[in-house]
Amino acid sequence: APVAEKTQQKIAGLSMTVYPALVEEGNTVKEGRFSTPAEAEYQHRRALQRLLMQQLAEPAKFLRSKLPGQTELGLLYRELGRVESLVEDILLASLDSCILEGEATLPRDGVGLASLAERKRGALTEHAEKLAKLTLD
Repeated sequence: APVAEKTQQKIAGLSMTVYPALVEEGNTVKEGRFSTPAEAEYQHRRALQRLLMQQLAEPAKFLRSKLPGQTELGLLYRELGRVESLVEDILLASLDSCILEGEATLPRDGVGLASLAERKRGALTEHAEKLAKLTLD
């Protein structure tokens, strides 16, 4: 079912407007409610990145193995933590800027997300490789 843009909720007897959004918690995505549209949008977008990572598991797996410069990245960033988490961040950023960026409205249900993923999956590999090169420059 689609996640509503906003809804009313009774809090301490008062009717308040709340903004539902998908939220990433651990490795699951569920519906949360926020008091501002900005917070809802931020959380929703992050959750969509995670869901896209699952939907585009094949290209994501390929990218993980092919992303240029992982050895150098590992050396550059070893103080900051594991290179795997950097690669995950690069992938999530790629999914965001390649697939979510520029959409007038972000999908609010599985069907919308799946069709968006299909429409734009071709650009993802090229995009992530560019991003990895930038990280290395």
